[in-house]
Amino acid sequence: MAKSKPWFEVDPDGLRQLLARKDPVFVLYEILQNAWDENTTRVEVEIMDGCGDVGFRVTDDNSSGFRDLDEAHTLFAPSSKKADPEKRGRFNLGEKLVLACCREAQITSTTGRVVFNKHGRRRYRVTREAGTEFLATLKPGVATARSLRRGLALLIPPVTTVVHGFAIIARRPSEPFG
Repeated sequence: MAKSKPWFEVDPDGLRQLLARKDPVFVLYEILQNAWDENTTRVEVEIMDGCGDVGFRVTDDNSSGFRDLDEAHTLFAPSSKKADPEKRGRFNLGEKLVLACCREAQITSTTGRVVFNKHGRRRYRVTREAGTEFLATLKPGVATARSLRRGLALLIPPVTTVVHGFAIIARRPSEPFG
């Protein structure tokens, strides 16, 4: 009997094409929101560009880190955020949207490291003492370093967020919602 195939598959290139209409800074916002949703007090951001590549690094100080690294590549898995209306992500989708836009990515946390590249996905035993680091190199044409930096200027972070060594100045919204 032939080995059965999964019910459906996701084409990352097709997904990236669907995402092309979004503001490119969404790739950075998704990862920042994930960091802010955890028990963090500080998030650091670095935008990298050189030799035609654009990438970013986001690190946080959450003591427990990424609970389950399998969630980084599993669509619609049960989410611990689902029952909490104060959390931004509930569908376990955000990282996958970002990964579809990456040439390479690496997530390192207290529970291990997972690397995504042209060869696929691979897990490593490398860990961090605390927090999570998301390191990404974007596919050509997804975003520019300028668009990512411009998007960072619009943020009102809920915890200390540092960009290239400088904390984003805390601001209050001009009007409350509701």
